[in-house]
Amino acid sequence: GVQLFKGMFYKCNDLEIDNEETCVGVFWNEERGEEQERMWSNAPYHFDNTPIAMVSLFVVSTMDGWTDILHHAMDTRGVGLQPRLNNNWEIAVAFFVAFVLMAGFVWLNIFVGVIINTYARMQAKQNGMVFVTESQLKWQHAIRIQAMGEYYEWQQNAPTNVIRRLCFILVKQKWFEYGIIIIICLNLVTIATEHDGRPEQMTTVVTVLDQIFTGIFVFEFLIKVCAMGIVHYWRDNWNRFDLFILVSSLPSLMGSEFSV
Repeated sequence: GVQLFKGMFYKCNDLEIDNEETCVGVFWNEERGEEQERMWSNAPYHFDNTPIAMVSLFVVSTMDGWTDILHHAMDTRGVGLQPRLNNNWEIAVAFFVAFVLMAGFVWLNIFVGVIINTYARMQAKQNGMVFVTESQLKWQHAIRIQAMGEYYEWQQNAPTNVIRRLCFILVKQKWFEYGIIIIICLNLVTIATEHDGRPEQMTTVVTVLDQIFTGIFVFEFLIKVCAMGIVHYWRDNWNRFDLFILVSSLPSLMGSEFSV
């Protein structure tokens, strides 16, 4: 939201004005039948910075008056420009519909989580025998061991190749995992600094830091693939998620590098 709409929810109370620079002086308000001073003001909910954007998206997730925010986004033209009806409706509709669907799935997951948690407590009280016979549990356990046996064997035995063994030892270190978590947190902090009117020097620093962080994530990916092999790497759900985030961040990094 900040990337798409920061600084664009401002508008002049004189709808005939085209931009912020000309929103000065007074005009005749035909609706009120009086002369008014022109004012360049922001919408109550906007995306100029991360905290306010989170509040705006929370309002959207409640589905209470969220169409007002949607209409403001649909009318945006750019920073310092007077909104025009449905000028940017394609991007706005795509963004808000996607968010509403995702927010709906979050609440659905919470609901399903409560059901699963209740089922787990019932299972614990009845010694794991809820709706499942003992023979079925044994069969399920055997299938799971067979499917994951090779993976667990790899977890315990380092590769014989010298380079892969060094990568394996590095990946298995706790400080390596904690270091990546710290880098992720620092990356989130730099992303959260995005706001309307950010100084050019700060934008340059954030861009450089983003490139450094992405380079570290690429290094992590290469080290893990070298240590695990692509098959074992892909079996871990977190690794797949990390790879998806990494690949999705590369286009924006290349765009900032070449000023696209």
